[in-house]
Amino acid sequence: MSVPSSTPEPASRHLHGIPLTYADRQAFERSFIDAALAEAAGLRRVSDREGADIVGRTPNANISYAGIVFPNFMPGRNDGPREYRLRRDHPDLERKNGETKEKRKYLSPPGRSNMIYFPPNFNLEWLTDASIPIVITEGEKKALALSRVAWDGLGDAAEKPRFLALGLSGAWNFRGVVRKELNAKGKRQNVKGLIKDFQLLALKRRGITIIYDANVATNESVQMARNALASEMKTLGATVSVADCPELNGCNGIDDVLGAWERQDGTEAAVSKCLELLDKAIEFTDKKLKQSDQILEFLGDIELFHTSENEPFATIDCNGHAEHHRLRSQAFSLWVFHQYHDREGKSPSSQAVKDTIATLSGKAIFDGPTCDVYVRFASFAGKIYLDLCDPQWKYVEIDEAGWRIIGSRSAPVRFRRTKGMMPLPLPITSGSIKKLNEYLNVTEEGRILVLGWLINCFRPDFPFPILILSGEQGTAKSTAVKVLRSLVDPSITPFRSTPRNEHDLIIAASNGWIVSLDNLSVIQDWLSDALCRLSTGGGFATRTLYSDDDETIFNAKRPIVINGIGELASRS
Repeated sequence: MSVPSSTPEPASRHLHGIPLTYADRQAFERSFIDAALAEAAGLRRVSDREGADIVGRTPNANISYAGIVFPNFMPGRNDGPREYRLRRDHPDLERKNGETKEKRKYLSPPGRSNMIYFPPNFNLEWLTDASIPIVITEGEKKALALSRVAWDGLGDAAEKPRFLALGLSGAWNFRGVVRKELNAKGKRQNVKGLIKDFQLLALKRRGITIIYDANVATNESVQMARNALASEMKTLGATVSVADCPELNGCNGIDDVLGAWERQDGTEAAVSKCLELLDKAIEFTDKKLKQSDQILEFLGDIELFHTSENEPFATIDCNGHAEHHRLRSQAFSLWVFHQYHDREGKSPSSQAVKDTIATLSGKAIFDGPTCDVYVRFASFAGKIYLDLCDPQWKYVEIDEAGWRIIGSRSAPVRFRRTKGMMPLPLPITSGSIKKLNEYLNVTEEGRILVLGWLINCFRPDFPFPILILSGEQGTAKSTAVKVLRSLVDPSITPFRSTPRNEHDLIIAASNGWIVSLDNLSVIQDWLSDALCRLSTGGGFATRTLYSDDDETIFNAKRPIVINGIGELASRS
């Protein structure tokens, strides 16, 4: 029998979705999860819309949220799930190292804390019974398969399992935000550590075996995560061993390995092989790591990617939202310093941070996916996205049905922030463009042209006309530029003087959405050509600093506004 008869019926748990289909049950049986265990665990099938709602996403025609939900129940309680995890039927795909791989197959609601997954056959008293060993693995599905091993063959009279199978939602997800504290500036900030669910367990002198996926042998991040978890458990007084999941017919997880064993030799033999594997686990010995390895260890779950120009980026969690930063930026370096100081109570060496960023950059370029990163505006799947540049990293999603505020974690596009960018206010549903007339010293015909230019600033897929404001001294040309830019792309420096060369111009374009040049007396030929390319979209290349033959490539398309006293547009 896979599940003790004392397990509550899942029908009383207010579950989402519908019962698993025949194909679903067949697939789970191939992973050593029989129908009784799947039913007791409350596994259900959900539609695209219901799946998106469960994990707090906006339904999107390009992203599928249909799949199977794993409810997470607190042992000893039967008042409904405390959390859901969605296993998507059709996760995103990405090309990595010449192979197509699945991405974000499992999703959780944004902003939720990491939790331990407890299979259904749990008694609250077992958590504090140190005589019952614990086996920790990656993922709910693997924990369910191991829970069957823990009970199989013991009989209905058994009072407790061979071991407690616990699942983590990811290799690094034994850590999370555990509390908030006031920093030196009086602002609340997240403090990360071992997730609170571990406080439910009596760990002192308790036997713990960690069995991660087979890729622990080839994936440095997964190996570091396993070792970090083992080190945490040892610190709390547990006796820790690590078991290596065998690579069998392409199986990566212990659930699929158990399923393959069962199909080959039967259930009893599969259980016997798994117990033998756990018995042969090797005792973990902690080694002192150098600072850069320590930083890599606790940053192991960071999301890395690169742009089409091979610029490495990272997505970090900060105060409940996602932020996207260049790895070589000062902002990311300061964040690494801050994370290390919060964890260790001291600052790392500059060389350790430099080495860490170099390693992460390599991982981002060679192992991470390719993702476009935008400044202020982006277009995706027929929708326009506007970065408000506020501290909460909120975006505005705009389509033919209207607009709405979304969080950075749920957006399908990624933005970066630069030093001079200032926040836009939250939009409202009422207002009048006529108020703008008070700040524009132009004719009615000119006002229509200005409004056309302004609206086009919100259309990142199209070429941008160049707006030129000319007039005598004191006619509020600079004021008009400042007002127009503040409506779309407010900046600490709303306008710039004439750039010295093309490199300065493209740097300005890379650090903001609107390029505004103030008080020009003449537009030189090279600048005229460069502005035309910038308004319609073009590439710019320059030699990389401190190199002989490397080039840095810039590719940008930007709205442009220029003002001056004389006649500036003299060329065709």
